[in-house]
Amino acid sequence: MKHIVMFSGGAASSVVAKMVAEQYPEDTILLHTPTGAEHPDADRFREQVAQRIGLPITVETAKKTLWEYVELWKHIPNNSLRNKCTEQVKIAPQKRFLKRLEKSGEDFIQYIGFGFDEWRRMQKAMARNEAIGRKVAFPLFDARLTGNDCKRIIRNEWEICLPEPYKYLSHNNCIPCYKGGRGHWYKVYKHYPEQFYRAA
Repeated sequence: MKHIVMFSGGAASSVVAKMVAEQYPEDTILLHTPTGAEHPDADRFREQVAQRIGLPITVETAKKTLWEYVELWKHIPNNSLRNKCTEQVKIAPQKRFLKRLEKSGEDFIQYIGFGFDEWRRMQKAMARNEAIGRKVAFPLFDARLTGNDCKRIIRNEWEICLPEPYKYLSHNNCIPCYKGGRGHWYKVYKHYPEQFYRAA
């Protein structure tokens, strides 16, 4: 049985990775699907977390970066349209990796870093995976840990500096996140003008 942690490199997925690796040190895989639109400091943070855990990062890359997909589609992804950016740069490579495991006959369970304050997202992810017969677990929800709890653990207990985007944004994913509202886009405009004007 393989234990696949969806390792975005945010605070939540990092704490999940540590929790799972402590239970299954020989069979845990940290699966990262890069978007090509993350802050460079995200790489530094992921590597430090992986070193602390003592496991390598397994990378499964999409066919194109987020920026390349946006150019290809000739429109800006948003909440009014189907979320093609997440599907292509995150979910598609993840599915590719999991299908290879299934074809090899390997049994596995996925671990997703939705916190206790994200129960709606957890329910949707659970329903999606159960519909296709895949096992999925949410250790943070079970432990009643929120995203802020994860940040506190990393700062105070692990003594690892959180990646720069957390100074201004609520996540450590793409800059910008096309699903973000006005507040998010204002912060991107203020702190990451290059990415803002590239999107514009």
